[in-house]
Amino acid sequence: MGSGFRADPSVEAVANSPSKSLALALGAFCVGVALGPAWDAIGASVPIVIGITAILLNLFARSRTMIVISVALALFALGGVRTQGAPWTVALPDQASDVRELVAHEMAVALSEPHASFLTGLIFGGSSDLPDGLREAFRTTGTSHILSASGYNVSLFTFYFFNWVITTPLARRRGIWATAILLVVYALGAGASAAVLRATLMGAVILVGAAVRRRAKMGNALLLAVALMLLFDPTLLWGDVGFQLSVVATSAMIFWAPAFARRVAFLPKKFGIRDSFGGSIAAIIATTPIVLWWFGTVSLVAPLANLAVLPMVPYAMASGLIGLAATIYDPGIGQIISLPAWAFSSVILHVVSWLEALPLASVSVPFAHAAAAVSAAVIFFVWLRVRRA
Repeated sequence: MGSGFRADPSVEAVANSPSKSLALALGAFCVGVALGPAWDAIGASVPIVIGITAILLNLFARSRTMIVISVALALFALGGVRTQGAPWTVALPDQASDVRELVAHEMAVALSEPHASFLTGLIFGGSSDLPDGLREAFRTTGTSHILSASGYNVSLFTFYFFNWVITTPLARRRGIWATAILLVVYALGAGASAAVLRATLMGAVILVGAAVRRRAKMGNALLLAVALMLLFDPTLLWGDVGFQLSVVATSAMIFWAPAFARRVAFLPKKFGIRDSFGGSIAAIIATTPIVLWWFGTVSLVAPLANLAVLPMVPYAMASGLIGLAATIYDPGIGQIISLPAWAFSSVILHVVSWLEALPLASVSVPFAHAAAAVSAAVIFFVWLRVRRA
């Protein structure tokens, strides 16, 4: 006997697909967190009532569809309840900061300034050691995001490195393991701070996608990573630009990169150049509204600066890590092996400094938030049109 409830066919299709059911449940939790300010306005007890209703609905559910809906509703309520609590902190060992100090010291042994400070910031996040003028140059050219410990850099690095490594004799499976080991080394070398762990998690999402070769599962991996981070700290969603850049850039590299790669078919596929360039363009376009919203300026040279700099970032990071490892083993050998890292650093710094000196390199936007909203809407509708084409 049926329960009398007839679900929409599209809802039943979601319920009968484990992948779509998981996406619905995780997405519901994230939406619950996103409505944090609304819960304060309508009453803190509302998500609790919704959660109790969802539990009762689950107890009396007679179909898979109702079970999936009730679970999603419960997680939606959990997201709302979670926004009313304080962030959960994870105590990290003191050795984490010691590792970071060791990394900065060894980088300074291998390279002169400002290359040592730049590569340390590029790989492990932070720009406080850079000269003020150079920090301003990165801000003016819209490239300061590469110096933050966020999933933006690590996802891009993982994307590039994996696309390159599968063209070598290592092949795909060994390439996955090599990339995974590199991510672990990165997390430890960067000091395993909360920001670094979030960045590593974003890189792991890209790697999972490469392993399963299915965008649906890649999307679920990203949703799971986002849900876990929001569970620990719901304030990340609206208050952390690094988190926003990480999630949006990683999403773009998962879902948009293949389409952009097809549109730059004139580039060689060797060493993953075409796929990597497509991923860079996707990340730049997707994160434009966020940069506009937070910083209130439009860098007229940002597209050119990012297109010139971003393709070099993964190679600068990789050569910097290799040089760092060699320096720890033997400073003399490390200085020689760090020459490629110095070369990439020199080119990036010269490009940024040259573009920053151009007239009207950056202009303030009077209605930056409105412009950010409009640009986000335009990108969204263009994406819908391209998707349906």
